[in-house]
Amino acid sequence: MTENQRDKPLDDEAPLDPAAMLAIVEHQQRSITNQMGGFVPVMTAVWGAAWLLGFGTLFAQQVTGFPLWIAIVVFVLLLLGAAAISTVFGIRAGRGIRASWQSRFTGTVYGVTWSFGSLALSAIGGGLMYNGMSDALAQHFYPAIYLFFIGIMYIIAGAIWPTVFTIVSGGQLVLIGVISLFIPQPFHLLFLALAAGLGFFVLAVLHRVGQKRPARG
Repeated sequence: MTENQRDKPLDDEAPLDPAAMLAIVEHQQRSITNQMGGFVPVMTAVWGAAWLLGFGTLFAQQVTGFPLWIAIVVFVLLLLGAAAISTVFGIRAGRGIRASWQSRFTGTVYGVTWSFGSLALSAIGGGLMYNGMSDALAQHFYPAIYLFFIGIMYIIAGAIWPTVFTIVSGGQLVLIGVISLFIPQPFHLLFLALAAGLGFFVLAVLHRVGQKRPARG
């Protein structure tokens, strides 16, 4: 190695030109987007399975007459399992990403709203039953109102963290909940199983296809 070669600065130490710096920033942004969105199709499919099997079990109970508590336990366990899997995936997706105070505050309030809203809906349903709402009407009310709430929360999430996919999912749930009120029992449970469950599977496939589609430019 000559004296001139030893004095020459290394390429890694040379300042990057603006185009190279922009390329690095874009690459990092794509990496974060892929990390945050890579689990979305899986989580959506998990919720599709929970809705399909959960409401399907409730419908089967109405048709066959096996103990109602078994169907309720299965339904609750499926929803809790889907929520747990979503939480794990959400933690893994956000690992290594530094969040600002504002984003942490927004995420905390949004998460608390899920619990607060769910408890409020339970209290509203209990108040209606206390004032004379029949068991038959309650079977329509509870699935519809919870689907409506979940759909609205999805839409809000899509607005806070701009995601068209989440907004579409929320709109789908709101629409399914409203339509279910006009379907006779127990077939409204079958409708909820197929519409919500299979609907989530379709959205999962569409989101996966969208992820694999090459970007323009």
